[in-house]
Amino acid sequence: MQTDYNVIVAGYGPVGACAANLLGYYNINSLIIDKEKEIYTLPRAITWDDECRRIIVPCNFADKIEIRKIRGIDHINGKGESFLKIRMAEEDKYDYQVGPTFMYQPEFEKAFRDNAETYDTNHFKLGFEVLSYEEIDEYIRVKIKNLDTNTIEHVTTKYLIGADGANSIIRKKMGVKYKSFKYDEPWMCVDGFADQNLECFKDVDAFQICNPKRSLTIINSVNNKFRFEIMIMPEDDLNEIQKEEVFYPFIAKYLKNRKFTFTRKAIYTFHSTSVNSWKKNNVFLVGDAAHQMPPFMGQGMNSGMRDVENLLWKLSGVISKKYNPNILDSYEHERKYHAEKIIKASIAMGNIIMTPSPLKAFFRDIGIKIKSLTKKGKQSFYPGYSGIRLGNGLHNHPIERSHIFRYYFPAISLSEDKNKTTDDLLQKNFGLILNNFNKDTSISENNCNLLNTIDFRILNRSDSSMKSNYSKFDCFQSNGKDLDTYFSHFECNAVLIRPDKYVFDIIHFNEEDSLDQIISNIINMLVDKKLL
Repeated sequence: MQTDYNVIVAGYGPVGACAANLLGYYNINSLIIDKEKEIYTLPRAITWDDECRRIIVPCNFADKIEIRKIRGIDHINGKGESFLKIRMAEEDKYDYQVGPTFMYQPEFEKAFRDNAETYDTNHFKLGFEVLSYEEIDEYIRVKIKNLDTNTIEHVTTKYLIGADGANSIIRKKMGVKYKSFKYDEPWMCVDGFADQNLECFKDVDAFQICNPKRSLTIINSVNNKFRFEIMIMPEDDLNEIQKEEVFYPFIAKYLKNRKFTFTRKAIYTFHSTSVNSWKKNNVFLVGDAAHQMPPFMGQGMNSGMRDVENLLWKLSGVISKKYNPNILDSYEHERKYHAEKIIKASIAMGNIIMTPSPLKAFFRDIGIKIKSLTKKGKQSFYPGYSGIRLGNGLHNHPIERSHIFRYYFPAISLSEDKNKTTDDLLQKNFGLILNNFNKDTSISENNCNLLNTIDFRILNRSDSSMKSNYSKFDCFQSNGKDLDTYFSHFECNAVLIRPDKYVFDIIHFNEEDSLDQIISNIINMLVDKKLL
């Protein structure tokens, strides 16, 4: 049956808007549905990391989003002493850094929406509510309601993505249940802006005040916008604490003489959950519809964007008949494992921040200072930036913990144009990066045909301009030391990269091997994973 759309996305928050941009990039006939016609004008998410920025760089609007690079995070005990300071740029092994930034969500979402709405293949029904769906043979019929007229419509699709948040109607209709990590804590969020920067932010951009009497988070966002997150204590009156005269004393020492305007106050409970099943036939869950986590890693929205990237390169390849439809099963396996690792790390950080007694805080400080004596120990507190493998799927990630770039390949800047990277050459395709390969570059006709089927790219870092009969073979020169470091660190001479820039595997070959032999081995690897 010919459906109205190839993909329908329920939900047009930041994760749904990320999906809309990627669907437009992949030229997929799509419908995005949301109850709200306009962007929510107050901030909720505040952190956007570099990995998720790379997701939308090919969509050509990332530079329109104003960000503030996070220099570091300091953790202060009840005595006002620092016991754990994390500098996000401490890793000097590579020039490229995987680190977080702060952004202002209303402006951030507007940039996402404005760009998503430039794609001819994207269609929108805003002010519409998804009521239910039913799977009929090989298509999905979605029932929606126009909230202006109260009229019912039906639309059909091959695939349905639930990006409709924590109260997801798609999840409820799927009949899947949450697995709770039993970590639910009430906090109050206070947003606002000042006439100038706060004095406390000298070499970091966030503080975790880990005081047993009351924990507090302070964030230095863009353009003198700030966030205070105040832990709710058992004795607090939830109505009273939202009054400025009540909560102001908790943050007054950080504001000092600054003129400050408060724009938002909200009490909410952090949840830690993951659904048991992220996929049912051709229906998928992403973002908060699939998982929720405390904010202490700044990874809630980012994890949702990773979900979308992981799912859509596979889905676009299946729709265009590049890839075997069975690869869609890997979405849940890969992302569920990764997201749950982040959830557990967020809970662990929450336990550090919310240590309930002075005695426990005393031993906490000693233990953390000892663990922080090594770089590996200090990095373990924020594993999202030091390395988490995907769950089992379309890759050969080592089980033992490794450097993040063994899992996720850095963007290597090009010497001829420092504004361009290997991402620009690969786009969202499988690619092989070779290190100074100087043997036979011819590839058999059969292998060329297979590579062309999936738009496979081959990049050879070389000072010479070698040619190949394969049209998507290119030589390039890199800027900086990152590739030399990479190949030396992992003792390899090539790396196979997925469309989402995760490493499929590092490649070793003999000096006498031809490029065709190397490609034959790679094709066998892809076949073994049932990708082709």
